[in-house]
Amino acid sequence: LRYRGGMSIVESVTNEVVLRTGGDTELLRQIVDRLDHQLNASPLQRTVRLWDISATQLGEMFGISRQAASKWLSDGAPAGRRDQVALLGQAPDLLDQWIKRERIPAVVRRPLDELGGRSRLDVALAGEFELLRDELADTFDLTRIAP
Repeated sequence: LRYRGGMSIVESVTNEVVLRTGGDTELLRQIVDRLDHQLNASPLQRTVRLWDISATQLGEMFGISRQAASKWLSDGAPAGRRDQVALLGQAPDLLDQWIKRERIPAVVRRPLDELGGRSRLDVALAGEFELLRDELADTFDLTRIAP
């Protein structure tokens, strides 16, 4: 849909929000987070979007096909796999809290000594969600650097 001088509704609303917030990035992040939750984005959808991964990669994380991963994205994971999904879902939430969204895909692909030279994405692709969660929780644990 186009209106106002050929601008799309999305462009117009986005420009209005940026104008009304004065471009305050922290406030804009809070708005995006609120919209994410209002839209009830599933942990899988958030992971795919924030990490910029494919359904094939998502499937690899859970040992399922691309087609099954696409079904999980639209219909939700089966009850028996929801604990794993919730565990993985903690990773994008932590990253989204501490890292600018546009940097998250690079952050998850960067090899880390703490993970034996593997990236966070490599760890997730191996289905090691607890290791991923623990590494991220440790990385963002501010109590260990606080005086």
